[in-house]
This record gives sequence, structure tokens and C-alpha cells, in this order.
Amino acid sequence: MNTDTQHNSFQEFYNDNTDALFRFCVTKVRDRHLAIDIVQESFIRLWDYAREQGSFDDLEYPRALVYRIARNAIIDWSRKKKANSLDSLVETGLEFTDEDDPEDEHVTRDDMRSLLRVLEVLPELYRDVITMRYIDGLSVSEIVELTGDTPNVVSVRIHRALEKLRKEYTDRIENHPPTS
Repeated sequence: MNTDTQHNSFQEFYNDNTDALFRFCVTKVRDRHLAIDIVQESFIRLWDYAREQGSFDDLEYPRALVYRIARNAIIDWSRKKKANSLDSLVETGLEFTDEDDPEDEHVTRDDMRSLLRVLEVLPELYRDVITMRYIDGLSVSEIVELTGDTPNVVSVRIHRALEKLRKEYTDRIENHPPTS
């Protein structure tokens, strides 16, 4: 395959996936600059791997592969350094914007903080599949490729995680209703 075509395919893949991979990384490491570094390193490693295999276009699940690379980098990092608090994640990593209505932005920010706090109390296994499926937008097939689990296991885990997330969120709303 033509090198320019490979570069264009990779560039398009990068453009389509960099934001989601960044969100995945920043929710894990809770440091914006570190997440950016991990994302860049993950794409570099993916490109190197693709060249070793012959062509980027020959990779069967490049999205799952780049997530696996990032996840491994995060695991390596987490072995070396303790994670920051949830508040620093919200303050430094995630950006909530709604340029149409600043009032809606505030509601979105509060809702997201509540959801992130609830997500934090879920077991890591459930937290990971919810993040991959609904925040990162990975398909069940991509999650299967990333985790090595069967499609049935992944689907059941997503279902159970959603049930736990709904229950925790509902319990928090009932125990701590918003004040007006």
C-alpha cells in the first residue's frame, strides 16, 4: 500500500479517536498533561506496531488496540504514582461546555460531577466497562478485543454496571435531594 494512503488513513483514525482516548486517559490518571502524553505515546506505539505488521489498514481492530496500549501505559503509571482526587479530575481534566446557555453549562457540570462521584463508588470492573462503552463510545466488540473477555461476559457486565449505577444514583438523589 502507498505510504501516503497509510498516513492519510492513520491521520483520519487519529482525528476520529484522539478526543475519546483522551477522555479515557484523563478519567484514569486524573492529570490532563499526563493524559495528553499517554494519548500521544499510544498513537506513536500504534503507528510503530502497524508498520511492523506491514500496514495500518491491515489492523483488524485499531481502536481497541490503541485503547489497550493506553490502558497498559496507565497501569504502568498507576504502579508508580497514586491517583489524585475526583475533584482534581473535574477541575483539570474534563471540560464541560455549552456555549449556547451558561445556565445549562452549570447544570451539565453538576450532573457530570454527580455521575462521576457515583461512578467512582462502583467496582473497577463495572466502572471500566461503563467508561469504555458510554464515555469512550467503544462497541461491545471493541471492548471484547480490549479486555479479552467474551461478548456475553462484556454484555452482562455492562448490564449489571448500569443497574448498579442507576441504583447508586437514585439512592444519592433520594438521600441528598438538590436544593433550589
